Amino acid sequence: MSNSSDGAPERIAYSIPHTAWVLGDVSIGHIRNLIKAKTLDEVRIGRRVMVSAASIKRLVEVGGADK
Repeated sequence: MSNSSDGAPERIAYSIPHTAWVLGDVSIGHIRNLIKAKTLDEVRIGRRVMVSAASIKRLVEVGGADK
């Protein structure tokens, strides 16, 4: 599961602010809208909302979200 040269484990989920940053500094509100529209997969850990890395990758591979 390690994908980096320093042996750190590969991320499987990102916080909403980090997801916004990873996708090119889009707004946190836009990320929340993508989660609500089921374009990005929500992962809940306790009360914390995370976004699966797989759904971020899928969004980028298909070329973005439909409006």
